[in-house]
Order: sequence, then C-alpha cells, then structure tokens
Amino acid sequence: MIHMEESNQKVKKQRQQTNMRSIINFLQGVAFTLFIFAIILSIYLISIYSARLKPLDTYAIVFDAGSSHTEMFVYYWPADKSDGLGTTSTVNEYFVCPLISIIINDTTKPGELIKLKAISDFEQHLEYLDDYFQPCLTKAISKIPSNRHKFSPIFLGATAGMRLARLRNVTKSLQVLETIREIFSNSPFQFVVARQVRILTGIEEAIDGWITTNILLENFKHRHSKKKQLEHSSSQIEFDSDMVGVLDLGGASTQVTFTYKNDNNTEQVPDEFTTNITLFDTVYSPYAHSYLCWGKNEALRRYRARLLNAALDTKRLHLPNLKYISIADPCLARGANDTLTVNSLFRSPCTINEKQIYIKYTNISLFK
Repeated sequence: MIHMEESNQKVKKQRQQTNMRSIINFLQGVAFTLFIFAIILSIYLISIYSARLKPLDTYAIVFDAGSSHTEMFVYYWPADKSDGLGTTSTVNEYFVCPLISIIINDTTKPGELIKLKAISDFEQHLEYLDDYFQPCLTKAISKIPSNRHKFSPIFLGATAGMRLARLRNVTKSLQVLETIREIFSNSPFQFVVARQVRILTGIEEAIDGWITTNILLENFKHRHSKKKQLEHSSSQIEFDSDMVGVLDLGGASTQVTFTYKNDNNTEQVPDEFTTNITLFDTVYSPYAHSYLCWGKNEALRRYRARLLNAALDTKRLHLPNLKYISIADPCLARGANDTLTVNSLFRSPCTINEKQIYIKYTNISLFK
C-alpha cells in the first residue's frame, strides 16, 4: 500500500514537471515571437521615419517649344526646402531630349519635301504632332520610375514662334495646342489643366529667363542671407543690386529684363514694362520686355526682305517671278549671294511692311 502511494506521488510529480516545462516552453515561444515582432515593427518604423527624412524624388517634364525647335527637359528633386528657399543645389536636370524634325512630302508641290522643326510648323500638319512628341515621351516613360509617373507633371511653354503663329491664324494655333494637350493627356504623366500647355506672353518669357538665371547664380539665396544679416539696415535698392540683368536672344524675339533703381532722380519706366513678382517672400519689380520680331531668325528675315526690295527699287534685280531669288548680300563674303524663296521671306508677320513694298513690284499670288 505504501509502495503504491509513493508511485502515485512520483507520477504526480513527473506530471507537474512536464506541465512546468510546457509552460516554460510556451512562454519562451511567446517571448521569441514578441521579440521577432518587435524587430519587424522597429524595421517598419525606421523605414517610415527614413522615408519621411528622405522623401521620394519628384519629377517634372518640361517642353521648351521655341521658334526653331523643341526640347524636352526632365528635372527631379527631393521635396524639401531650406530656410524658406528651394535648395537649388538639389534640383537636378535628369536628362534632355531634343525633338527630331519630321520630314514629309509637300502635297501641294509634288517632289518637294517639308521639314517640320517647331510646333508652329505643324499648323497644316496636325496629324504628325504625335510622331513628333512620342520618341521623347517614350524616353521619359522608360527613365522616370513607373511609381512616380502619375505624380510627375508635364508642361509645354511655347514662345515667340507660336506668338507669331497666333498672329497669322488664331484658329490654327489653337488647334496645335489642343492636339498637344490630347497627346499629353494620353500619357501616364500628370496632366490636369489646359494651362499646362500654352503660349507664354513676352513678359512671362522675359521674367522666366531672369528668374532662372538668378537662381542658377544663387543670387536669391545670397540676397536672402544678406537680408537676414542686415535686417532693416539696408534698403530694397541695395538688395536688388545683387540681381543680374538678362538679355535673351531667341529665334523670333529678344527679351530684356533687369531690376533698376527707382527713385525721383531717374526716368520713370512705363507701367507696361514693369511687373511685380513675389519670390521667397520678397517682391521684385523688374523691367521686363519682349521685342517680337527682333530674334535672330526674324531679324535676318527682315534684313533679307529689305535687301530684296532695295535691289528691286534700284533696278538691280528684275521682277522675280521665279520661286528662287539670288541676291547679293554685303554681309557675306565677296561674290557670295543669298538664295531665297519669296514665300519664306514674306509669310511671317514680322515682314508685313516689307511685303507691302514688295507687292508693288510683283504678283501677290506668290504668297499663296
């Protein structure tokens, strides 16, 4: 009897030990699971914190549609700022893609070709605009991370070439812009409002060039630092002396922009040549003006049209009824001539006055 009681106690003790080991093993398992969970949670929180410290890059696609060609610029930057100023050192040019000219057959003149270089050249050839833009858009799609496509805005700013096109034919110029908007809206990039594709005014073009130049020279950053150091001891005029003026010679227009000393001792600048802009909590009032038709290509066109009229006026050239005209140019090497087409000289609004003079000598049907 005593032996059986001892045996039962021994079994009971073994069960208690087994239960204790099970409890210990369970607690160890829970502790290990909690430990692993804590590690995973820590990694997750660190990754979130790191992501906040280092935000994803922001991309933007910008098309500069000039009078002679178009280029696509892709920029990227982290969404951070320094002391109220965009840290320009972190704004990077990712890549540039020049749009390639489209060469097509001239349906009105069999056997001849037309080269479409700028968007203003597509007024009569809207169906080719997609072919013009797609190579660079495809490159942007492949190089910008796919998870950033829908967050990457796309813009096109047209300059003096399209301002002249609008003077020639408002409807055609609007059709060019609408076709480009449709192309952009079908891309994976962020295209929200129509103003993302538009013709810049002359003053906008002038101001944009001035801002860009002074940002690249870090003049806004230097001026901001100087203002903080001197606080109220210096005048607005002293601050503006840090900014450089800009002369931008384009193909169809020239822009002049600069800040100036505005006091009673200087001649007042006409209101139409000044504009107020706010940058980094500071108001600037620069002189800004765009001289349409004073770009390199349009100035040359006007010069050649006047050469032609002068030759006709002095009887040095017979009435030209041919497509091509060879005319002496004193600015070329001795004995060299310019070979011109009448239509290329007088289709631009910049040569409207010269065209009226030319009409006296020849047949207006040449301008069809």
